[in-house]
Amino acid sequence: MSSFRTSIFLSGVTTIIGIGGMIFAQHPALRSIAGLSIIGICIVLILTNLFIPIAFNWLVSNQTSAKFYPLTFQNILATLLAYVMLIVGFLIVTSGAILVYRLFFLPINKRKYLIHYLLYAWAKVYIGVLFWRRKKEIDIRNIDLIKAGIIVSNHQSFIDVPYLFSISPKIILTTNDRIYNNPIFGPVSRLCDFLNVSAGIENMEAKIKQLTDKGYSIAVFPEGTRSNDNQIHRFHKGAFKVAQELQLPVIPIVIHGTGEFLPKGKFWGRRNNLTVKYCGPYSHFCNGSSLITYSDASKEVCGIMRREFLELKANCAGPDYQSRRLILSNLYKSPLLEWYMKVKLKLEDDYNFMNRHLPQEGTIYDLGCGFGFSTFILGLSAENRKMIGIDYDEFKINIAANNYLASDKISFLAQDIQKVEFIPCYGIIFSDVLHYLTPDGQKSVLKKAMKSLQPAGSIIIKDGDSKLEKKQKMTWFTEFLSTRLLKFNKSNSGLNFLNSNDLLQLAIENGFTCEELQSRKITSNKVWLLKPIDR
Repeated sequence: MSSFRTSIFLSGVTTIIGIGGMIFAQHPALRSIAGLSIIGICIVLILTNLFIPIAFNWLVSNQTSAKFYPLTFQNILATLLAYVMLIVGFLIVTSGAILVYRLFFLPINKRKYLIHYLLYAWAKVYIGVLFWRRKKEIDIRNIDLIKAGIIVSNHQSFIDVPYLFSISPKIILTTNDRIYNNPIFGPVSRLCDFLNVSAGIENMEAKIKQLTDKGYSIAVFPEGTRSNDNQIHRFHKGAFKVAQELQLPVIPIVIHGTGEFLPKGKFWGRRNNLTVKYCGPYSHFCNGSSLITYSDASKEVCGIMRREFLELKANCAGPDYQSRRLILSNLYKSPLLEWYMKVKLKLEDDYNFMNRHLPQEGTIYDLGCGFGFSTFILGLSAENRKMIGIDYDEFKINIAANNYLASDKISFLAQDIQKVEFIPCYGIIFSDVLHYLTPDGQKSVLKKAMKSLQPAGSIIIKDGDSKLEKKQKMTWFTEFLSTRLLKFNKSNSGLNFLNSNDLLQLAIENGFTCEELQSRKITSNKVWLLKPIDR
């Protein structure tokens, strides 16, 4: 940005000197032209040196330096909608609750239920608007709110609170002094009988028993605070002690997606999917059995919810989900890069096929990674993978390495793949890169890759098959566009495409199976999967 600002400043100064000098002319038309030019150039200089850097820092730099995605107009509107609806909704519920309380001809229990129903109706609308056609609830039949119980849920965003309200009008939330005394949320908390558990939920057993006897369920976030790393942390045991004392079932609910919408510590968020898994009720306390303590129950339920949460992330936060994060991370860099990325992700189906055939954990090399699209998506789709992207093109590697999604689990290296010294690994990807090597170079790097692969590992090769002579012409044409015309890829030598028969022979000689996974209809491109025979 500094170089652009310097060039614009010099251009502005020369324009002011060259045309602005006419301000001293006698003819009024010349003075008018000079005056307009000076004003216009000064405005350009102010925009360039003040407003544009401020906008760029707000939209991009401040976000990515905090490992967050750049802001877009759509996400800014979605965030403001979430806040405005929350505040306005609570004010409406508070006003409605005050009016309902004045209906003295109704029994107090009926008035209380109407207030809870008002909160429930607003929460339904709130979640429905924010996650329009983006909400999915799994095994909802596992929750039976006719019977009172203790609902425990993970906590990643304040949106979790209205979601719990949207389940049923007979849910009471536990809260703390900060919310209970808040000028906006406090009145609703008090009018709707929220439980202030700042002194400990186990000290409110009598109040909880009164509410559960009336059929209300108590909703608790046993982590105590919102998680900021998309994980479920250690549970506090107070809710489980109450469940044991009152012989109530524990109802675990796992929420995924709200932390991506509005995470802890961030004001701005982005639209996202909401997925909720209703786990089966944990009913060990209901039969009066003393075989399990509330402390053990806390650990057991925490373990269940962590497993369910990992399964949710595996099913809901796969390559399709991660591709949206990747697109956001590359905004404002280059329109051509953004276009190329979207086309590439579309053609590769967000790398779903690679994700299915690669191990879910261990070190995986992505050779010929380019801008790192596949490296990022495969690394983000499995928490226990360590992805290493390697490419000959230093420019592409610099772009990938400076992405805020890069971490110690997703790293990049600019190097010739023939010179890579592989460490023992569980996966190696050769993505449209082998045809840039000589036939001897291809055999050498493949043999080295096979030797470094662990018994449970896999090698994925994506390249053209020279055996398909008719389709090979289209493959040559696409490579011409890529290397010569658009210049997205570099090539210091000719193109030497693989022959599937030679690849099969090489795999057998080194103790590997060779399976064809994909074949393109127009080009000769194929995807092969190599695995050790004796694994």
